[in-house]
Amino acid sequence: MQATRLVFALLFGALLIGSCIAKPSKKGRHQARQGIPCDSDSFVCNDGTCIFSFWECDGWDDCSGGEDEANCPSSSGCGAFEFTCNDGSCIPSYWQCDNWDDCSGGEDEAGCTCDDDEYTCNDGYCIPSYWECDGWDDCSGSEDEANCPCDSDDYVCNDGSCIPGYWECDYIVDCSGGEDEANCPSDSSMFSSMFSNPCPMGEFPCLYTDECITYDDLCDGENDCSGGEDESEIVCSIFGDNSKRAPKKRWEKLARKVDQKKRAMRK
Repeated sequence: MQATRLVFALLFGALLIGSCIAKPSKKGRHQARQGIPCDSDSFVCNDGTCIFSFWECDGWDDCSGGEDEANCPSSSGCGAFEFTCNDGSCIPSYWQCDNWDDCSGGEDEAGCTCDDDEYTCNDGYCIPSYWECDGWDDCSGSEDEANCPCDSDDYVCNDGSCIPGYWECDYIVDCSGGEDEANCPSDSSMFSSMFSNPCPMGEFPCLYTDECITYDDLCDGENDCSGGEDESEIVCSIFGDNSKRAPKKRWEKLARKVDQKKRAMRK
């Protein structure tokens, strides 16, 4: 029984020590060790902080001034499964060509080619191929949405952009010129008057004034238009209860973006 306890004690001690000295898996600096006396196996930072000697020239700034990574020979920094940045720092090799600049000069993303199932933007950036012609500008120059054919059930705006057919005459201006809401049958004279002077795209025009409000303000229990038409029965019958109405735009694209942002935790 004592031997068993001794084994467990040794294992627990090893795990405890390992958790104290292990480097984090995410990008960043080690937690500073302050107030710990240095010994012959330690590296002394300029501010007096002690770090493990094997942290010197390992590609990570552990001293607050970065002196543990100064004057390091280039051959000592990176391992077989690491990429060497121009400044001598090391990053995991799988961070190369992942659409994120991990090296300070961005050289880990230079000369990269996109996979067969990816779309190549003009600046070399790679996006999933199914993001092409999906109605969202993913490339910095919007070339992933250029020259895209509209589906048979889409509405074609004057500028050539496509919107779902059921967005036409839905009392929300989606085309940049507002043509998707022009020449629509009116449910009442109220809507005819409202859309004679439409608000910018994505905003709701009040009837009795030149005010424009957001669609989040419709049917929310408060009169945001001076005449209260944003809470009228006919408006709410179309737009529904604000607390229950789903956003009109396709916000699921934001969820798709999460996988692009996952590496932000490393920064």
